[in-house]
Amino acid sequence: DAFRLMSCEYGSRKHLSRELWDQIVAEIELLFTRSTPSELIVPLPPPPRSVSQLAAAHGARDDRSDHGDLDESKRSSREESASSPSPPPSPSLNESNVELDRIASARLDAEVDFRVIRTKCVTQLLLIGMVETIIACNYLELSTDQLQRLAATLQRCFVFAHEFNSNIALRVYLWKAGFMSSVPNLLRQEMTGLLALLRVKFWLLLDAHRDRASADLVRDELFSLCFDALRSFAAACDDNRNNTANNDDAGGDGDGGVVGDEASTGASSHAELPALVPIIVFIVEQLAQLDTRELCGVWPTLWPICLKLCTVEEFPAVRRAVAALLEDRLQPQLASQSFQPQRTLRL
Repeated sequence: DAFRLMSCEYGSRKHLSRELWDQIVAEIELLFTRSTPSELIVPLPPPPRSVSQLAAAHGARDDRSDHGDLDESKRSSREESASSPSPPPSPSLNESNVELDRIASARLDAEVDFRVIRTKCVTQLLLIGMVETIIACNYLELSTDQLQRLAATLQRCFVFAHEFNSNIALRVYLWKAGFMSSVPNLLRQEMTGLLALLRVKFWLLLDAHRDRASADLVRDELFSLCFDALRSFAAACDDNRNNTANNDDAGGDGDGGVVGDEASTGASSHAELPALVPIIVFIVEQLAQLDTRELCGVWPTLWPICLKLCTVEEFPAVRRAVAALLEDRLQPQLASQSFQPQRTLRL
């Protein structure tokens, strides 16, 4: 109803009231909640059993009984061995684990409709785009509280996707159960959700026409989110370079001979770096727009990160963004006391 009313109001070229915007925001929150693919979070099967546990499960005798009972069982076993056929051999550990995977996959396929999950994943992406469009077109119409509620909705969407992508065991289990032809991920949801979230928070921080209280509400959380993303990207680039160098030293051919689950999850992690580049560039460009006071406050944290990002050769766009930040903001401020480097005498 809220979206129908919004369409009617726009059709009549009228501004929406604060009450109607509250209703629209509430409907958006409800849509995000209902379309969250929570069915992806399924309990994992028990860990693989040891050979001794498998043997015990298939009727093998337990050697932990007392000595007398053990001797008696041996005598009984010798007496019955001539007339009784030998028991079937216990299955190997690998065969039993494959069977456990097959049973667990069949149970999961019966309990979870993967088509519904895929539909919800697509819906989440569409909702993220819708929220970005609504805010971009109606930013001046929305109150700070409404923007904060939309940002909180985007953050929940991003956190869900990030936690799912971090759970490698769950993703491999879903893949073996038939969900997607490769190890599944919510990379697009995580990246688009993070970028939309950052955009809203930077609007609230940098908008000089809004109450300064709105900037205070988002400042600490926004900077923490930005620096975590920058550090993670720099560290991932280092790991990627080290892995490539190790594979070259070992005579590898890309994946270093890795097969199976490790190769699939490795390919997913490699795809994450290019997907992060637009977000890293956006963060650096937005930090360059901070006023001098704000920039001075974060510079002790930002400076070593910038140095690290300058070494990222794989993604020139990141290096260009960092170079522009240093050239536009650092160079003009070098003469000021806030940015004056301390000189040390070296003998």
